[in-house]
Amino acid sequence: MQEVLNVIPPDCGYDDWLKVLMGLHSHFNGSGVGLELADVWSSRGTKYRPSEVTSKWCSFQPGGGIDWGTVCTLARQNGADLSAIARRHK
Repeated sequence: MQEVLNVIPPDCGYDDWLKVLMGLHSHFNGSGVGLELADVWSSRGTKYRPSEVTSKWCSFQPGGGIDWGTVCTLARQNGADLSAIARRHK
């Protein structure tokens, strides 16, 4: 997962940034593990505000239509070869 996230710039547009957070929230069922991944990813950006990640995370509801597949799509749009990533982690 970290390798997929590394391809998506944390300073992407707000809508994409939100999709990454929502996709992680969905995948991790809102757990602290997902929040930590979201925060670490977001903290690499110049726009990072620590409280914003947590605030958004807590506002998400299950079933919002954004999931890990959305994050993978964003990674592909940023040049990720998901097949190669999967092969490295088998």
